[in-house]
Amino acid sequence: MAELLFVRTRSVSGWFIRAITGDRFDHIAVRVGVNVYEVWFDHLVYVPYHEYKPKIVDRLVLCDNTRNHLVHGWLSENEFRPYDFIKTLSWPARKWLKLNSPHAINCVEMAIEIMLVLGYIIKDKFNYKPKELYEEAKRVILKE
Repeated sequence: MAELLFVRTRSVSGWFIRAITGDRFDHIAVRVGVNVYEVWFDHLVYVPYHEYKPKIVDRLVLCDNTRNHLVHGWLSENEFRPYDFIKTLSWPARKWLKLNSPHAINCVEMAIEIMLVLGYIIKDKFNYKPKELYEEAKRVILKE
C-alpha cells in the first residue's frame, strides 16, 4: 500500500509555514510499504515508518500493493532531484510569480507527480499548499 502522509513537523520552517498558511500540517511525505519518503535538501530520503518522527495529522491511501511498483519507479527516477527552495519561499506570491524550477521539487510537487503516475487527475499542478493539496487529493482519490 502507498499513502500520502500529511504531517506536522517540529522544525522552525514547519512552524513558519503553519503560521503563514494557518494549516494543521506543513509537510507531505509518501509511505510505501514499511518506508516513508520525503524530499530533502539535495535528494529524496527515506526512513522506516516505525522511526518516522513528525506527527502524522492525516493520511490518504493512494493505491494498494499491486500498484506500488509505479510509486517505486517514480521514487527511483527522481531520487536526486534537489529541494525547490525558490518555489517554497515564494509561496505567498505564487499566484502572480508562478515560479517553477523543473529540476527541483518540493513535497507538494512530489505528491502531485506520484498521483499523476498513478493516473489521478489534478486540476493545477503548481499552485497548492499542503492543505489545498489535501483537499484536492481527497476529492480525487475518494471519488474513485
